[in-house]
This record gives sequence, structure tokens and C-alpha cells, in this order.
Amino acid sequence: MNSYDFLNLKTPSFILDPVEFDRGINTFENALKKYWPNYKIGYSVKTNQLPWLIKRINLLGHYIEVVSTDEYQLAQILGTDDKKIIYNGPIKTISTFFDALYEQSIVNIDSSRELDWIIEADKKLDEDKSKALYKIGIRVNFDLYEALGKEKNNNDFSRFGFSYENGDLKKVITRISNLNHYKISGLHCHFSTKDRAVKNYQMIARKIGEIAEEYSLSLDYVDIGGGFYGGLPNKPSFNQYLEVIAKELSQYFSPLNTSLIVEPGTSILSKPFKYISRVVDVKEIQGKTIVVIDGSRTDIDPLMSKSNYMLDFSSKSNSKTTINEQVIVGFTCMELDRITTLNDSVKLSVNDILVFNNIGAYTMCLSPNFIQYGTVVYFKENNQYRMIRDKIDINEYIKMNGGIK
Repeated sequence: MNSYDFLNLKTPSFILDPVEFDRGINTFENALKKYWPNYKIGYSVKTNQLPWLIKRINLLGHYIEVVSTDEYQLAQILGTDDKKIIYNGPIKTISTFFDALYEQSIVNIDSSRELDWIIEADKKLDEDKSKALYKIGIRVNFDLYEALGKEKNNNDFSRFGFSYENGDLKKVITRISNLNHYKISGLHCHFSTKDRAVKNYQMIARKIGEIAEEYSLSLDYVDIGGGFYGGLPNKPSFNQYLEVIAKELSQYFSPLNTSLIVEPGTSILSKPFKYISRVVDVKEIQGKTIVVIDGSRTDIDPLMSKSNYMLDFSSKSNSKTTINEQVIVGFTCMELDRITTLNDSVKLSVNDILVFNNIGAYTMCLSPNFIQYGTVVYFKENNQYRMIRDKIDINEYIKMNGGIK
């Protein structure tokens, strides 16, 4: 790659490649068609809420997965069909909860208060002598590490859903089964695991099947969540995930009657985005070469958890001079804003462009207005770049935060 394709763009900025985005979606869809042809792809808004992405998913005919009132309303404003909204998460408001339910969105309950809401609503429907019947899903929680026989520490557990082990899931299933106007339509089971291993999804699919069989549930859908790898070398492919998921589900369900829902985020969002930043200073400190860029680790690694990056760079002078060690640091005043160290690489100079690849998941939505307000976003089209989001104007920022009294 020639990083000087970006010389005339504002930095720091994110760049969206729509062709790469469509490629990821299509690859996932092809795997679903092959292994479980009755499927729904629910794009995870929380992973990147850029409006263009939501509108694109709508155009492709897929579903939108939301986990808050804000995300629910964003999806509606951007034209998402209510029937193609998947409403998850523990912080739904009662108004949007019932709006979604009554408009036939897919709604998976994740808290006891949601159960209380439908129990009270069921009583009211009885009083009104209504014949309405609404479908509801339940988020399942079980000990994945125990099921896999893996060692775990105190933090290796999911905090979401209703616990199978302590009997809470059974209570929820029993209470909903006794209602007159609500029917259990699906089970939702999403886990965030560090290794994203294929066997994790094999076990999730198996456990959902076992639970459905144990409680005699006839399900319209199984929602397996997200958290997959996507398109990375030496990592599982969509086909590998779907093959084991389908094999397990087929022991309990038929694709003729039960759809498989997946909620991809990172797996389809990483590759379509790049982050570009410009070198603004090079200096020597205690024998180390410090390269300061106008971007920040807070933009590309807001959780400060990455140890390496897919980085492209080159010197504008095409210098062949190499240097043993260059510490790449961000513009902020935090000592932690040390991004990476380049070893035995071309010596970088002021105005050189660094390109960070595979950077579209959980970056833009978690990137803070810290020291600089907002980050530019460009859209790549026919090898041209069109700005679709500028930095926050200072006057706009003041207006957003109470104005000047």
C-alpha cells in the first residue's frame, strides 16, 4: 500500500471501504446459506453505530440488533423495518420494549423487570378479554467454561441472561409458559470469549438444544449471538463456525421450522475500516526515538488492550535509512498513549502517514472527545475519498453542552 494516497486527507481519520464491508457480509451469508439456510443476520449497532452502515444493512435486507432505547430509535429513524429489529440488552425502557414487541420485532428479555412487565401486561390483556398473542425470547446464561471443561478465574463468567445452573432460567420459562398472551419464541445465548474458539460455539448450540428439549420448547429461532473471528489468517472461518453450529442444532431443530440468528459485529467491521494519522514530531529521549502522531491510542484501542496493530507506513522521502527502534506515541497528554514500537524499520519523518488497518470495531463508538473533539470519517468510492463526518465544531460542542450562559 502507498500511504500517500491519504496525504490530502484530514488526520486523524477513519476510512470506510464499502466494498470490503459488503464482502464480509456476503461471506458470512454464504456460510449460513450452506449450513443453515433459514437464517437472519442481525448487525450489531453497538459495535459501530455509523448511520451509513445501518442504512446499508437495511438495503441488503438484513436485521439490526440494538441494545438500548437510543439504538432502537436510531434504527427506526434510519428506516429499519420494525420486524427486522432484534432488541436485546438489560436496559430497555418499558415504552420501547412494548413498542418493539407489539410491532413484531424480535425481543429477547434479559432482566427480571422485563419479566414483570409482561406478567402485568398479560393480566391487563386478560381483563380486556384480548385474544392477542405475542412472541418473546429469553437470553440464556450457563457456565460455558464448566461445560467445556476449561479452567477459569473469577471473571470468566457472563453477567447477562438468566442462569440455568441456579434455576432462574427454569422459573422464567415456567412463568412465561403460564401466561395467556405471551409465547416463548426463541432462546438467545451470546458469550464474549477471548479465544473465540469454534468449540465454544459448538457447545453453545448444543446447550440451547438441550435446554429446548428439557423444557419442551418449540422455537421459531435460536440466536447464537456474535463474537466470531472474520477473515483473519490462521483464525477460524465463518464456514468452520457454521458447520459445527449447524451440526449441533440439527440434533434438536430443523431449518424448516427454526431460524438461526447471528449478530456479527467485529467479524464484519474490522476489515472495512482504516485509521490514518500523520507524524507531527520526531525527537530523542533517553536514547529512544519518539515518533509523535496526531492520532491516539484512545481512538484505535480505547480499552488499552491491544499488543500489536496491522500497520502500514512509508517515508515521504522514500528514504532507505532504517532505525533500530521507534516508539510511536499519540497526541494526548497520557503516558499510556504509547501505541507501538517499530523495530528495524524505515526512519519516519514529520508529515509521514501511518495507516492502521482492521480498526472498525468498538473504536469509533468508544473513541472519546478527549483533548480533540471527534474524529473525521471518510468514505472510499472509486478510489476517491468523501468526508461523511467532520470533527465536532467548537461552537457545536458548546451548544451540545449547555451553550454560553
